[in-house]
Amino acid sequence: MKAHLDFESASDLDIKVGAAAYAEHPSTRVLCLAWSVDDGPPLTWAPGEATFDGLDELAANPDVPFYAWNCLFEHAMWQQHMVPLGFPPISIDRWRNTQAKAMLLGLPASLDGAATVLEMAEQKDAEGKRLMLSMAKGMPGDLNRLKVYCAQDVRTERALHMRLGELPGREHAVYQMDKRINTRGVPIDVAFARLAAKAAADYQDTKAVEMQRRFKINPTQVAKIGEKLRAMNVFVDDLTADTIDGILDTPMAAFYPQAALDMLKLRQEAAAVSPKKFAAMLRAVSLDGRIRGMFQYCGALQTGRWSGRVVQLHNLKRPDLPRADIERAMAALRASEGDWGSLIEFGPVLSVLGDCVRPTIAPAAGVTKSDASQIEARVLAWLADETAVLDTFKRGDDVYCTAASGIYGRRITKADKDERQIGKVAVLALGYGGGKGAFITMGRNYGVQVEEERAEAIKVAWREANPAIVRLWAGVDEAMHACIFQPGLVREVGRLRFTMHEGTLWCRLPSGRSLSWHSARRVMRAPPWELNKPEAERVLRAVIAYKRPEGNNMVTDYTRGAVAVENICQAVSRDLLAESVVFAHRLPLFLHVHDELAAEGDCRDDLHEAMLRDVPWADGLPRGAETDYTDRYWK
Repeated sequence: MKAHLDFESASDLDIKVGAAAYAEHPSTRVLCLAWSVDDGPPLTWAPGEATFDGLDELAANPDVPFYAWNCLFEHAMWQQHMVPLGFPPISIDRWRNTQAKAMLLGLPASLDGAATVLEMAEQKDAEGKRLMLSMAKGMPGDLNRLKVYCAQDVRTERALHMRLGELPGREHAVYQMDKRINTRGVPIDVAFARLAAKAAADYQDTKAVEMQRRFKINPTQVAKIGEKLRAMNVFVDDLTADTIDGILDTPMAAFYPQAALDMLKLRQEAAAVSPKKFAAMLRAVSLDGRIRGMFQYCGALQTGRWSGRVVQLHNLKRPDLPRADIERAMAALRASEGDWGSLIEFGPVLSVLGDCVRPTIAPAAGVTKSDASQIEARVLAWLADETAVLDTFKRGDDVYCTAASGIYGRRITKADKDERQIGKVAVLALGYGGGKGAFITMGRNYGVQVEEERAEAIKVAWREANPAIVRLWAGVDEAMHACIFQPGLVREVGRLRFTMHEGTLWCRLPSGRSLSWHSARRVMRAPPWELNKPEAERVLRAVIAYKRPEGNNMVTDYTRGAVAVENICQAVSRDLLAESVVFAHRLPLFLHVHDELAAEGDCRDDLHEAMLRDVPWADGLPRGAETDYTDRYWK
């Protein structure tokens, strides 16, 4: 027996704050719900109705799983609004998420998007959706019509479940842990977050006033800022924080008018993302000081990695200050009750606040954190069977020194700091087909500046020292094209297996999970580095066009061997983390970011063991992890 269930609700709060905070808000209320048992007709219920057709009995039966689209929302609403009415609680382990299977297969994350792409007979009720959106904001409406809409959502979700099936065995276990981590929540220091949010808002308001006073423009008026810059002969592609960082760090900045530099700096401070995370934390925090629903299963396209939700933890700023100075800055902000002026002695105010975001995560019992060491570089060498790099990891030697030794043609040690840094940038920038431009761009992040000619020479030397990795790019590219030309053909490239089936190109990973490129086909296209040339001078190359989700639709994107290898390495790294998550199911896990896993309390030995446990499908892959215990979540 299976139950499928869907809520319709209204609230003063936006659902973007996360299901848990939304469900518990005083203004949130249930408008109606619909459910079905197996393939029976959907039934409906609304608050105040005396009969509910056995829904309570379904909830009380521990053997009945409940299916929903994004089941964390239905779980939160049930616990907050149905249990107080006397309905039995439904444990988080009983909920199943049809959305998760869709995202595992590379389909849109929305119910209507997935149903449309798959051309399902059951589709969302478009007219009813307009009514739902109105009533969700508290506007009056036809409740009976809303019930019809809600029932259709149940039919659509159920049809998709029947079409897509269950999560495969190991992924089911991974998703069970995903739900537990998301419902446990990330504990934050709410008092400090309030002070930091106040400091960030006050500071950015001050800078906005300054920009208005000096340039008669607001920092958010991007088009007008561009016009004023062009009038000063300063031309920029866009005004994002990363672009402005790059402009201000280049030697050309010395030739720009000071007024243009000042305008860019003011815009940069207004566009800073990290300090805004404090306000996002406060919007999303539950009454117990935890933020729930922060990790989206298979949220990262083409890899299956988790992505961040609610408060994005996957793009946290790399700290500029040492830990001791960050602690002093946090103490100063507390003592000043949120006065941003107290942070000036530590550096640029917004940069200091950005350094404070991570330690605002603060479980009462402290944090045990384990980070997989250089996992993508290890996976790349393992998939390519690049023996010299694998031997480096097995011996415990420094892989950046090994890379630098290949580039310089002599032995490099940690004492050769400049050469080692070149090796580090090469490992990070060149492993997936990156050229001189990728090296130069990555180098800026690590204080390495070289001319184009030197960057090209480094690229060539690195590729000569890593021939198996170069062969892997070519092998994957050739296999993908061959499978597109001959559907049903199976091509193996080392530990990877490719095939084309019903218009979708598949890559079976060593874990058994598969990556997908929908509607894959071969096209001729200019690579990115050719796009700045006149069209007649561009050199076209064969690439693979495919469809990926964007909102409710599937849009065209492009890939090639080296780019696919990057996706594959990230996917294998994700699968290793997933193995650790499942193995550590008895630990109080509350957070994972990229290749890092964190639990509450001091459980260093157990978490370290989980990160390095033997994984049969990863035989021969040398792994390492750095595990420590601290009072807060530190880098």
